[in-house]
Order: sequence, then C-alpha cells, then structure tokens
Amino acid sequence: MSRNTIFFILLLTSLTTSTAAFSQADTLYQNKRLNIRYSPQHLLMKAIVADVEKSVSKNLKHNLVFIPQYNYEGVTFSINATPRYGYANEKLRAYGLEVQHRYYTARSAEKQQQNFYLSYGLKYQHVGIRYGTMGWVEAQESDGLLYYKRTPIVRKENINRLGGVLLLGLQQVGTNTPLVIDFYCGLGYITSHSSLPEIATYYNKNFLDYAYSGTYLIAGIKFGVAIK
Repeated sequence: MSRNTIFFILLLTSLTTSTAAFSQADTLYQNKRLNIRYSPQHLLMKAIVADVEKSVSKNLKHNLVFIPQYNYEGVTFSINATPRYGYANEKLRAYGLEVQHRYYTARSAEKQQQNFYLSYGLKYQHVGIRYGTMGWVEAQESDGLLYYKRTPIVRKENINRLGGVLLLGLQQVGTNTPLVIDFYCGLGYITSHSSLPEIATYYNKNFLDYAYSGTYLIAGIKFGVAIK
C-alpha cells in the first residue's frame, strides 16, 4: 500500500473520529473560529498541502488562512509522462507557505452552512532539485599532477518562487458535524528565480513546472474539520 493511500485513510479516519466526538458536544459548527483543511488533489503533484483558517473578527467575516506546502522527494517528471531533458535520477524537495486574507460575503458569517468568500494572499516556495549529469572534476594522476576529467556528477540547484493569488470560493459547514468542504477557483501569478540561468529554461515548460513564471488558473476542493 502506497504512503499516499495510507495518508488518505488516516485522514478519513480522523474526520470520522472527530465527527463522532464533536457531535455530542456542540452543533453550531458554523460558529467555530478555527478550521483545518486538507487538499487531496495536490497528491497528484507529490505534494502535501493543508491549511489552518483562523477568524480575526467577531462576526467571523474576516479570516486569516495559513497554507504550508511540502513536496516530498520524487522524480521531477512525475507531472508529465516522460523523463525530462535527458538528465538522470532527477529528484526534488520543496516547501512553501501561503498566507491569505479571506472575506465571507454573507451579511453575517455566523450560523451560515454555505458561505461564499473572496480570498487573496501571497505565497513563497523554495525548490531544491538534484540530478545526475556529466561534469568536469579535478583528479590527481600517478604523475602527481592535477588533471580535469569528465565524469558523472550530481548537481544541486535551487529555485525560489514568489507570487500571489485571488480566489472565489464556497465553504460548506455541517450543522451536526464538524466536517468542512471548501470549493474554490481563481487566478494566480508567480515569478521564479533560479541559481543558474539555464534552469529557468529547463524547468519552465508549462504552468505546472517548477521554474514557471506567469499567470495560472486555480481550482480545487478541500476537506477539513471545524475544531474550535
């Protein structure tokens, strides 16, 4: 069983357990000031993305959303079907954080099972890529002199990404259950800066690539719980 499957099973188990526990204590989950959600579609990109939403106003209309992201180690062509650029054993690790201000459009966000919202924010992501290629290294020969020879080496490159997002969404909160379902779509812009100029070309084939710069469309669904 893959770790993605195990993680998803654990998520469903935790949601079920939370539902049973909270349903005995409180039925007004729409009034909870803290939500935790998980984004399952990011598993397709070998990423774990969750968010924490905290209300910062008495009527619950203004919230802050913190969205950490972690891409666990995987081949860089996992999004596309074929290997990339002739490099061998391309792997990566990436982490990032997105912070949003979310504004609910209902007259009062309290006791609303369905609530439309507008959300905007900034995001940062650091990507570290490791791949095998051919390169020149110094080596001492039997005559005691140093020579350069071409040999397989492992290279490590970094990409730093900064951008912003604008989203429209609908959040559904249960009456007798803490389950939260969040639908959203919108537009994002990101700019990428790499440690080597050629990286900007190698990893900039489409908007899913790790060195992509430009606008992109956003759409997805999140599942979570209201816990406080």
